[in-house]
Amino acid sequence: MHKKNLYRCDEKKVSSDYFNGNVTIKEVYNENNSQDQELYFVEFSNGALTTMHYHETEQFLIPVYGKGIIGELKKNSILNFDLDDVEINFLDVGEIVSIPPNILHFHGALPHQTFTHVAFRKLFDYECTNGEKNPYRTQTRWVSDFIAGELGSEDSDLKKTSLQNISNKVNQSVNKALTSID
Repeated sequence: MHKKNLYRCDEKKVSSDYFNGNVTIKEVYNENNSQDQELYFVEFSNGALTTMHYHETEQFLIPVYGKGIIGELKKNSILNFDLDDVEINFLDVGEIVSIPPNILHFHGALPHQTFTHVAFRKLFDYECTNGEKNPYRTQTRWVSDFIAGELGSEDSDLKKTSLQNISNKVNQSVNKALTSID
C-alpha cells in the first residue's frame, strides 16, 4: 500500500502550450510510484482552462472544489469547427466524469472562479502482436503538439495564429454555455 497527501505532493511545471491561465498541478502518482495509473491534483484559478487535448486511455475527473466546465469537440477537424460543435457540461463537487480515449476536450474553471479536480488515467495499454499482449506507454496529445500536422505546415506564425483561434473559440463556447443558463 502506498499513501499520499494530495496537498503535499510535488508541483509540476505548467506549460502555456497546455494551459491557458493560472494552473497549479500536483503530481500524485506516475510511472515512478504506480504500476498502472497517473493521478494529478489540479487547481485552475480565475477561469483557467486546459488547451484542447486527448488521452489514449480513458480519463476520469473528480471535482473537489468550486464549479468547473468541460467541453468536448464533436467534430473531427480542430481547425474548422463552430461553437455548436463543442458540447459543454458543467462540473460540480461530488460528480465524476469519464472521458473516453481519443476524444478532443478541454476542462477547467468557470470565468472568475477557482476549480480543483483530481484527474487520473491508465498509463499503459496493450496491443496484440502475433497473439501476444504487449504493453505500451500511452500519451496525452495536446493540440499544440499536433497542430502542424493538421495545418500541413511547420510555420511557427501560422501555428501560433491557429492555436490562438482555437483558444478564442473555446472561450466563446464557454461564454455561450454560460449565457444559455442565465
